[in-house]
Amino acid sequence: MPNVEQHAVKKIRPRAGRPTRERAQQRHQELLDQALEQFLQKGYVMTTMDAIAASVGMTKPTIYALYQDKDALFAATVRRAVERWIVPAEALDTLDRDDLEGTLTRWRASA
Repeated sequence: MPNVEQHAVKKIRPRAGRPTRERAQQRHQELLDQALEQFLQKGYVMTTMDAIAASVGMTKPTIYALYQDKDALFAATVRRAVERWIVPAEALDTLDRDDLEGTLTRWRASA
């Protein structure tokens, strides 16, 4: 009879099925990040949906459930990249102009 030490410790795995809303949003952001990386490295024409799917660990049907085609994914990727770098005018008014490094550090941490 095997003793307790000989039994393998059972690993806890995430439940199969639909991800939580938070996890789905996180995966969507990962998709857009990886798509941007692919488009920047290879250009639009040479980037494939297969490569994007593989880089993020998704299936093509999952991506096509979110975006009609590569054009739509590209547009969303560019839109997100631009939105991440836009600074609202109100934020510019509150800048400490005497401490540029500190201001940029605080702004980047809040973005």
